[in-house]
Amino acid sequence: RDAKELTDAFTNALSSTSERELREAGVATAATILEEGNRKYVPLYRTSAWNGDIQALSLDSNGVAGAVQWTAEGKLPVWNSRNIVTWDPSTSRAISFTWSALSASSRSALGTITASFTTTFVNFLRGERANEGAALSFRVRDGVLGDFINSNPVFVQGGLDNGYANLPSIGASYPAFLTAKAARTGVLFVGANDGMLHGFKDTKTGAATDGAEVFAYVP
Repeated sequence: RDAKELTDAFTNALSSTSERELREAGVATAATILEEGNRKYVPLYRTSAWNGDIQALSLDSNGVAGAVQWTAEGKLPVWNSRNIVTWDPSTSRAISFTWSALSASSRSALGTITASFTTTFVNFLRGERANEGAALSFRVRDGVLGDFINSNPVFVQGGLDNGYANLPSIGASYPAFLTAKAARTGVLFVGANDGMLHGFKDTKTGAATDGAEVFAYVP
């Protein structure tokens, strides 16, 4: 083989090594018991591009994974309709993660990049892609969601039953509380390296909105 063929071979080998889709964040299920209609949630990330996704797979009563029911990237809302919030230390309250809503201290916390980019930078973090490109302001992303590494997903719905209903003086209040919790729409919470804690809705019914992000928090 000539030198070019050898160089190309090494380049292809290194490229295939550096660009892989990996699952190292741990998985979660929607319930701790085996039952029909359960879910398995698999966080993943892609090296080199460093974007990520969440896959929700069906589980049967034997715990066998079936088809992918939704992916978080595929159900992500349009960037300007996402419910993203952050904390404003100057007022000690939650505020919308938009440039116009951020206080001076919150804007400063974003770093020196805000000296050049203000609204466009925050919109980029929210998922706007109009300013991505070699001749534009920001890098091209393979996906809006960041990589999910070392962040185990947690499905929240019914919650913990501490058994207080067995106390003789508890009455009907605690059972009613458990019933109300169990009736809530389930949300899968997981942190990503895009700087956000994400919450993804899952009714486990196959609803069109299952997998949609309902909440994200920028600490």
